[in-house]
Amino acid sequence: MSEKRMYKIGLDKTDSNGAFSCPYPYCGLKIDPNNEDKEAYEVVDVKMSGEEIESLTVDCKKCGSETKLICLPPYPQA
Repeated sequence: MSEKRMYKIGLDKTDSNGAFSCPYPYCGLKIDPNNEDKEAYEVVDVKMSGEEIESLTVDCKKCGSETKLICLPPYPQA
């Protein structure tokens, strides 16, 4: 059984709508919060800091990678 690919990106790496491409090099699926199609991705975890979202973890259903989106600074370095 292979390990799940996991990535971290900062909110600063998303476009103005919060969308980003799956960071797995062979995938590139656009993960867009305005796309409510559950066939593309799924939010699997949300961490809160008070009333703010600290991070959320998204499972890409195209390649199986998980991406943790860091929503509060400091953001991870690319």
